[in-house]
Amino acid sequence: MEHWYDIPFMATVLDPNRFGLNFLSPLQDMVYIEFSKSYKKPDDLLKSNWRLDVPLPLDKVMYAALDCFFAYKLAARLSILKLISSPHCKLKRENRESIAYCPAIYLPRESVLQ
Repeated sequence: MEHWYDIPFMATVLDPNRFGLNFLSPLQDMVYIEFSKSYKKPDDLLKSNWRLDVPLPLDKVMYAALDCFFAYKLAARLSILKLISSPHCKLKRENRESIAYCPAIYLPRESVLQ
């Protein structure tokens, strides 16, 4: 896999029953299924400080799905993060660059895997 937006395809291929039989589930739907019961609205959307253990309403989870923190966390749960090789998908700790189409999350890549 070369890009973070390939996560839905790889997730479906590796575990087709996890997200139902819909082969074309978008990343936002997969993130909603995985995290809707575990995270609540952040105190500050720009800092990505999502809190655990309080459910989020659907609209908040769909917004959160655009945050690369959730995309990488989903990939880590599905054991496909190591397949991502594109330099566009890597977090740059030193200059806090944002990832293409996602807000910056200000975490070293190693932290996302935990």
